[in-house]
Amino acid sequence: MRNNAAYALAELGSAKSVPYLIPVLIDSDEWVRKNAVKALGILRAEHAVGALIQSMQDSS
Repeated sequence: MRNNAAYALAELGSAKSVPYLIPVLIDSDEWVRKNAVKALGILRAEHAVGALIQSMQDSS
């Protein structure tokens, strides 16, 4: 369910959902994280790049 919620925020097409997606990048569920990344890409959330990079470094 949370997995679909991240993607649904992107479907809304509003940059207002970006602040809700960024914290999800460190969620314990891999699919939730993946959908958050997809959603941020769909929204072209350039200001989320730093958080994306950080989440990739934290997961290694």
